[in-house]
Amino acid sequence: MTTNVDLGLPADVAAALATLPVSRLVHFTPAMNLFSILRDGEIRPSNDLETDDQTHFTATDDRRFDGHPGHICCSFEYPNAYYQGRARTKADFINYPQWVCLTLDLELALRDGVLFLPCNAAKGRGGYGGSGPKYLLNMWAD
Repeated sequence: MTTNVDLGLPADVAAALATLPVSRLVHFTPAMNLFSILRDGEIRPSNDLETDDQTHFTATDDRRFDGHPGHICCSFEYPNAYYQGRARTKADFINYPQWVCLTLDLELALRDGVLFLPCNAAKGRGGYGGSGPKYLLNMWAD
């Protein structure tokens, strides 16, 4: 059986994260979605928001090309400008040009089930990533 030690990897995500030049996670969203985030005190995944009749929510990726509607897309340090540029041109958002970028505690990356991808999550329906220190460090690979 191969272990992280055998592969020369840090033992866990926290140890891997400590080796990287990052200090925050970021999440961007249309400003019109901010009310429910503040009201609920959390960023909820789109599959949860779509079933909540009390929440005003417009998905930026209504087809969830990443294949993980139960997850929330974040990036390290800076917003995913590539995807934000694409999302801003979608018909649902042309009349809502204001977006917010929320800076989040880096410790959220330590939660169970977090997936790390070295590219846009929609590429290959999220198939380029996974959980654990190996996938986190792949984000900084040459």
